[in-house]
Amino acid sequence: MIDNIEICIECNEKPVLIKKRKLCVLCYGRLKNKTNRVVDPNNHQYCKATLKKHDLAREIKFIKNYFAHTNYIHQPATFRLNDTIYSPDFYDSVRNVFIEVAGTRQAYHRNKHKYKLMREIFPLINFEVRKTDGSLLNEDSRDKNW
Repeated sequence: MIDNIEICIECNEKPVLIKKRKLCVLCYGRLKNKTNRVVDPNNHQYCKATLKKHDLAREIKFIKNYFAHTNYIHQPATFRLNDTIYSPDFYDSVRNVFIEVAGTRQAYHRNKHKYKLMREIFPLINFEVRKTDGSLLNEDSRDKNW
């Protein structure tokens, strides 16, 4: 009978009590968001480091298209840029770079002053703006492939 006990897919230590999700009670509680819905770990809709849920479809699409690993942090830090604050969407710890995901051309143009300030105030921090498909956004010219 002891051999038939399932182990939690998240922590790989405790026995499974939530059979539908194959999670122990502790890991199940961690994966619940504030509205009491469980985030599905198979869809990469939460950050393993911060347990923040990815609410935006553009972020989920970017994760699926770009990251081949799970060593990223969603909304890793907040930077003070003179009179405003800015938080990049991701930090890729494998490449040591902060990433902003611009979902549309309009979103990029609405926030491009923040990206410019980020580079001016923090020149030693690696920072890049990418599209939802994972490609690097060419900020020097008009990118016609949106």
